Amino acid sequence: MNLIHASTLRIGLAATVLCLILCGILYNENRLAREGIPATLSVEGFDPRDILSGNYVELSFFSEQNIAPKCYGETYLGLKRERGKALVIGDFPSPEAVRKAGLIGTIGSCQFDKQDEKANPPYKVRVMLPISRFYANAETALALEKALQDPQTQAIAEISLGSDGKARLRALIVNGKRYPA
Repeated sequence: MNLIHASTLRIGLAATVLCLILCGILYNENRLAREGIPATLSVEGFDPRDILSGNYVELSFFSEQNIAPKCYGETYLGLKRERGKALVIGDFPSPEAVRKAGLIGTIGSCQFDKQDEKANPPYKVRVMLPISRFYANAETALALEKALQDPQTQAIAEISLGSDGKARLRALIVNGKRYPA
């Protein structure tokens, strides 16, 4: 076998192995999203255009709820599911602390102004999750930007809370129209 043929064979084999690894990663992410605990959060969005990153809507999550959460700036979010909606109980220093409290945990944190606690419920709790971008084609991203800037728009994110502690975006629902992730 000549040197050129052997090099071509090694390159082809390396490319095949890398493709199989990528397929395995994608399969695992889809499996974790399917098997995760489904929940919803309300959404606000802004600025879908970024020349280097493609077309997307930057999402900001929040929960309107009757209980005031305990937000300290920690790295794990403790959630409770009520009627399919994610309610923020607070943030915790570790996944073990979330489990000990009997809550669903995910990487993230919350913000809640203590002054708001003196107001009447429902409280608006800002939720920071590592899933902040919803990618779409240019036309859809611009339409979503326009819709999400309208205060009358009802937008909900369907998320999946995986067993690995990560939240994954399943879909974005804007004024009743579902946009799968």
